[in-house]
Amino acid sequence: LKKELKKIKGKEFPAELAFKLYDTYGFPVDVTQNILNEKKLSLDLKKYYQIIKINKMNQIGTWAGSGEKKNSEIFLKLKNEIKKTKFIGYEKKRCTSKLLKIIKGNKFLNSIPSKKGELILVFETTPFYAESGGQVGDTGKILSKDGKLLGIINNTKKIDGDIFLHFLNDNQFSMKINETFELMVDEERRDKISNNHSATHLLHESLRSILGDHVSQKGSLVNEGKLRFDFTYNGQPSHDEILKIEKLVNSSIRMNIGVKIDFMPVKDAIKNGAIALFGEKYPDKARVVSFIYRNRKYNFFSKELCGGTHADSTGQIGLFKIISESSVSSGVRRVEAMTGENANKHLNDKLMLFEEIKLLLKASEKDLKEKIVNLKDELNKLRRKTSEIKINFNRANIINNSHFNVYFEKTNTSNKELKNMCDLIRKKFNSGIIIITTLQDNKVSVVVSVSDDYLKKINAVSVVKKVIEFLGGTGGGGRDDLAQGGAPFSHKYDDLESFLTRLK
Repeated sequence: LKKELKKIKGKEFPAELAFKLYDTYGFPVDVTQNILNEKKLSLDLKKYYQIIKINKMNQIGTWAGSGEKKNSEIFLKLKNEIKKTKFIGYEKKRCTSKLLKIIKGNKFLNSIPSKKGELILVFETTPFYAESGGQVGDTGKILSKDGKLLGIINNTKKIDGDIFLHFLNDNQFSMKINETFELMVDEERRDKISNNHSATHLLHESLRSILGDHVSQKGSLVNEGKLRFDFTYNGQPSHDEILKIEKLVNSSIRMNIGVKIDFMPVKDAIKNGAIALFGEKYPDKARVVSFIYRNRKYNFFSKELCGGTHADSTGQIGLFKIISESSVSSGVRRVEAMTGENANKHLNDKLMLFEEIKLLLKASEKDLKEKIVNLKDELNKLRRKTSEIKINFNRANIINNSHFNVYFEKTNTSNKELKNMCDLIRKKFNSGIIIITTLQDNKVSVVVSVSDDYLKKINAVSVVKKVIEFLGGTGGGGRDDLAQGGAPFSHKYDDLESFLTRLK
């Protein structure tokens, strides 16, 4: 953002650039706006949100094939021709519904024979949840009135105006608009997704309880396999804190807390303790999802504005297991987790691996860790011994320098071994300066070691900086007796020995 600010001429910051900062780097527009206010620059928010809307339309356009402009046009036309889809997926997972539109190759069709290739179908009513709020879209089946399987819906998305798009790879029988079909959601998959979505709410509240209520959601992904939750946090949660968060989620699952769904104005919901995602657009009467349990020993309060599908009670989730915690960007962390059968399988796989390691090492649970530590120590000793065998101290490598005794060698070893080589050479060359280099991936690595009796005359940091500067690089650092640095490879590498003879 600082780089872009230097390029700005005038008093307005381009809305396109603000969107790029958000879309590419996840930079929130409110943060951008605060910085711009300090710089006395304006941002056209109306234009910014218009760009977001167009971008969404273009993304939808790419689902139906090539030609963004044509796709945008057909979806805009669709929006003008029909009303929003009636979604009944919270209450039902199957229903009969009238087919309103068939979209194939950027065109509306009145009918289509059995054919392979991607289709988009729009129905009057649907039980299929459309991808939104981090939750993936439903999959399932389309059946004819007499029960014949017409096709498999492999995804569900929606465009502005809440028009649901059902995607098929092919249809096995012909279909016509205004005919009635039966829609069936893949219930097993939906249940897993719903469990994972409820688990993200429990996770959000547990993060706030353990790390502090300043934690806020920055994004999520919920599918049938796992859940991903991004949140703001300056620092890195400790191992103990992660265990506490996981324990709190599992405790709320065991309490079998029932879900409570309410509809109320956003302001009232927030006033009553509901959490809303910043920048998210909510309807006048927003859907509020709550998991609340209170008694003398246990208190859990989760209330969020959310349009996703959820478990009827937390007990249906079964088990919650965090599989990773990492940094996404500055001030944003990510937790990935599994629930139910997937979490059980993950744990069973880990236990199986544990048992296999025990068999390989012929160890019990009590002495397994000790055996691994001993093996690691033996491996390190073997590596040091191997390195020592490879080193061939050669007095011909001592450079004729009138100021210092300099041992210089170009090696083929890895840059990680250079320090170790210096230590081993120092046993035989115990008075002077040792300079060891290696060339890997078009980069020269240099390590300099200075013996104790030379430290009053010169230090390793100043030597390595001179060498790196000669090679065309910058920097280098370390201790007075041992330093290292790197530089890009150039023809100067061939002249390094000559340079060292003149080193002062």
